[in-house]
Amino acid sequence: EKIRGDRNMEQMYSLNYMLKLIKSFCDNKSSDYMFIKHYNTLSLPENEVEKIVGETEEYCFLYYKFSKHQMLEPYQPFLGWIRKLYYEYFANETPDEFVKNAKVYPMQQYSVAEYIRTGKAWRIEDILINELPYESKRMLDSLVSMYQYICSKIKVFVVIESLHLCNLSGIKALQKLMAVNRPGKFRLAATYNESYNVPGYILNEWNAFISEMEKQGYQYEWGAVDATVIGD
Repeated sequence: EKIRGDRNMEQMYSLNYMLKLIKSFCDNKSSDYMFIKHYNTLSLPENEVEKIVGETEEYCFLYYKFSKHQMLEPYQPFLGWIRKLYYEYFANETPDEFVKNAKVYPMQQYSVAEYIRTGKAWRIEDILINELPYESKRMLDSLVSMYQYICSKIKVFVVIESLHLCNLSGIKALQKLMAVNRPGKFRLAATYNESYNVPGYILNEWNAFISEMEKQGYQYEWGAVDATVIGD
């Protein structure tokens, strides 16, 4: 019983500390990004975080938690969120109008509009193998362009748990979104497990990304900072 009680107390402390970090980050607008580094399994209840973010009443709240054994779609969760945001805020436009207004690459507008309509991407033209790198680059550009269009109309607050389980396309999408973000329009709080061994195919990109986040001052180590003074 004592061991179970101690474990419950530790979990409660961890949760309160993490929620204070999020609260401090929400209140301090000096940075749009916070990456919380930890060495075990931490969990942020979506409803508790949404309450904190909702106190500002100016952001659309988006939450995603990666899990270890899931099959990831390309650009997850960023592509799926496009569809969610469209139906919540842009349904006065048709999907075709939306992708055109968002300056999606013309050759991909039909596919993206179909994805918004049905949840599945369809393409009329065949894809040549030697064109795949170019098509992939243009898809990433289109994704970022849609977020720029969305954030020109609304403000978005994103919380991602277990970012270390993200795939390569998701990391590339996040990097590019951060590179073009206008201050205050797209805010992100993410957690990741520093002790997790990420797959070899993503290792170099992941290490470079995390190194850059630390260099920019966006990284916070769990337990190593005062949760009430983020950004001071």
